Amino acid sequence: MIREPLAQVLRRGQAEGPLRSDVPLECLLESLLALVGACLRSGSHLGEGAEDVSGTIVRLFVDGTRSSA
Repeated sequence: MIREPLAQVLRRGQAEGPLRSDVPLECLLESLLALVGACLRSGSHLGEGAEDVSGTIVRLFVDGTRSSA
């Protein structure tokens, strides 16, 4: 259900340049979904709220997928 909208965003990011294109789209998508799950689990154990958890997800994913160009 959420996969296709996320895939569209990632695909557009790769096509337009902000996201690295040397990593297959499916790998980026699976990495994002795994990161979301891990951050939600660890954030709840640490008592973090939704904003803290979502900020962590964005920082980790965007910094790791940003194009070097």
